Amino acid sequence: MLYWLKPKAALGDDVLKFSFLYNGEPSAAVLKSASVDSYETVFTLPDGLEITQTVKEYSEFGATEWVLSFFNNSPEKSGLITELFDGDVRIPFEYDKPRVPGFAIREDAAKIYNPKGAVLARDEFCSKAEPILPGQSRSYSCEGGRSSDGRAPFFDINKGENGVITAIGWTVQWRAVFSRDDDNIRIQTGIQHAAFRLLPGERIRTSSVLLMRYENGQTAGHNQFRRLIKEHFSLVGKPGRPAEGPHCIMAWGAMPSDRMIERIKKYAENNFGFEYFWIDAGWYGSPDGYCPSEHVGDWGTQTGNWAVNTKTHPDGLREVAKAARENGMKMLLWIEPERVIRSNPTPQEHPDWFFKMPGETRKSDNRLLNLGNEDALNGTIELVSSFIENLSLGCYRQDFNIDPLRFWLANDEPERGGINEIKHITGLYAFWDALLERFPGLLIDNCASGGRRIDIETLRRSMPLWRSDYQCTWDADAETSQTHNMGISQWLPYSGTGNGFGLGDTYKARSCYSASFVSSYWGYEGREITEEQPLEWVRQINAEYRRARPFFSCDYYPLTIPPVDDSNWAASQYDRPETGEGIVLIFRRPLSPCEAARFDLGGVLPGKTYCFEDADTGDVMEVSSEGLIQNGFCVSLPGKRSSRLFFYKAVERAAV
Repeated sequence: MLYWLKPKAALGDDVLKFSFLYNGEPSAAVLKSASVDSYETVFTLPDGLEITQTVKEYSEFGATEWVLSFFNNSPEKSGLITELFDGDVRIPFEYDKPRVPGFAIREDAAKIYNPKGAVLARDEFCSKAEPILPGQSRSYSCEGGRSSDGRAPFFDINKGENGVITAIGWTVQWRAVFSRDDDNIRIQTGIQHAAFRLLPGERIRTSSVLLMRYENGQTAGHNQFRRLIKEHFSLVGKPGRPAEGPHCIMAWGAMPSDRMIERIKKYAENNFGFEYFWIDAGWYGSPDGYCPSEHVGDWGTQTGNWAVNTKTHPDGLREVAKAARENGMKMLLWIEPERVIRSNPTPQEHPDWFFKMPGETRKSDNRLLNLGNEDALNGTIELVSSFIENLSLGCYRQDFNIDPLRFWLANDEPERGGINEIKHITGLYAFWDALLERFPGLLIDNCASGGRRIDIETLRRSMPLWRSDYQCTWDADAETSQTHNMGISQWLPYSGTGNGFGLGDTYKARSCYSASFVSSYWGYEGREITEEQPLEWVRQINAEYRRARPFFSCDYYPLTIPPVDDSNWAASQYDRPETGEGIVLIFRRPLSPCEAARFDLGGVLPGKTYCFEDADTGDVMEVSSEGLIQNGFCVSLPGKRSSRLFFYKAVERAAV
């Protein structure tokens, strides 16, 4: 049986949820006093260091979150803080006996599930299970200083029906260590390279930690976590914010304004129903530049030159913004403020705002914005705010195409390890918080070479509309989008991706259906709208998507494991239990030899009749809940590389 530790109003292991070494001594030995006010506990040391542990409970979800802040209330430097774990708790787990004879791990042994991060691979966001037996420990971290690069900061320690989901709120270089004895699993999470003294009067915050228990099976536990994120973290659907994730049509930023306006008007004339006009990179920089697409041109070397390119946009995109408003669309604009090239105006005018790598002399050197610098933070807030205000942006898209960790480590002073990272990322939170407060209807799109900055701190401020750069080729295979969606849906209710140039390809479009969706059918010069194209298909697929979209943030049931090859089927179900409605989305991949399959649906309500509407034909099929439970849901797909989408609703069974 799994037990849960509740905070108590007393100093002790069940209140102290963190650990560190202070001048080499364990924190539990040097903390001398604590004052407890509801869920805020202030621990003090004799030399004046104060540590505030702020705890928030989500009792309806069996979850607890906490965050630490450190304040040096002394005229001298603090002692040296090392081995800092902002989360350090022990969770009782039943002992797992090894199987004898042989070396196989028992199927019901405790395992740690952790999703792969964004790494340009087919199995991004899919979770790998690793057993953890008594005497074992396992360590995890992200790569390069972006929180979901390599590995994502979400963990499920599962044993049968019971489990604990752990999420780390730190948008840079986190680490997690899980160790086990005969009775407990110890969970330790924190900042990987923290080793610092605080200056007199200095205050910092560190990573947040979220723990959620479940006792009714892994699928139900993950749906419990999705609901927690949807209700208490995501801004989507909150007062003043968009009710759903954006449905977008992309335009490359170097496309001239008159061409953008022409397309916006044609989208409206054809009643396509796109909600956001997405302007990606390439709209800024020198008029002498050449940038026809993200794969050809100088968009990456123009960052830091945030003047609108007057060659392609003589009026600074204002007429494009006006056309979008007049035709019922919101504007989305890409900016990458944190990575700039040193020869561009912003780093030339404000060199003290940026980190550089010692010894680098090339004129095209990357520079990293230092959001821990108050002037840099305020200047960046004003820069981005001016675009949001002048262009009436509905969504601000922030990208981050650099591994920042090496900049912070190279610029840390002796006995100040991790401070540059800490101040930069708390500056990022302050930056986004300021935008959200200043623009109450704004949505922030969190991009970092795709979805490499996904954690609970970014989720409470933004939504990843572009969860992987795998789709940046625009003709990327549809099957990878299916797998990405299935993997990330086990953890998050809101994310998005794009179907690129897939004009007329229903299989590909449905493969990309998520809580947000972007197309790029006519996103570049040379790709024009013509009457010979399947324009009616665009209207139909967009209407189908918008009908399905609300369900992608509801409960998720993987009807197959996320497949990584093309010889399988991929099937998912999204269910709204409050109304008994949902969707079933099924794909037969190109190499699958099977023409039919049977699936066990989740969340089936007893005593109901389920009405399944085929989105392709409009045909309605009725199945009793008992029939679904006993026999499953049978689907036939005679053709390879094909799909079916069903909308369903549970209704009261007619009296006999």
